[in-house]
Amino acid sequence: HHVIEGTGAAGMLLGETETELRVRYGEPAYRTYSDPEILTYTEQNFNAEFVLKNGRIREIHLEIEKHKSPSLDFFTALGLHETHLRGLNSEQAAQFLGEFYRSRRLRVVGNDVDVYGRGIRFRFSDKRLIRVVVYEPQAYGTNGDEAP
Repeated sequence: HHVIEGTGAAGMLLGETETELRVRYGEPAYRTYSDPEILTYTEQNFNAEFVLKNGRIREIHLEIEKHKSPSLDFFTALGLHETHLRGLNSEQAAQFLGEFYRSRRLRVVGNDVDVYGRGIRFRFSDKRLIRVVVYEPQAYGTNGDEAP
């Protein structure tokens, strides 16, 4: 699975419409009608949730399956591969990801590691990655953080 930090995953781009999502994958397996709406797809190759706001994709949540073919591992446009995070907990992953992305613009909250300068969040359960979330990166502040 190709993941593009801050841009897209599961074959869809942030900002694309629900219509474009349905053209590609058809009817979702589940749908919430809350705000924001969430369309859940359980495909043979992946499970993903698409978070929509005003009919456009704002976040893509990709579930990381425990038992799957190595060919279904995710990898990112910037070179991160799922195997880099195997066996790490959120604290260990935060250290690795900070070095990998050469960024201090990340935070750890419980089991989540959020590299908000790159628009990607990782959720762990013990020492296993269980979810990757792609969202629009946050704008750089004036607090001395490095440029991308």
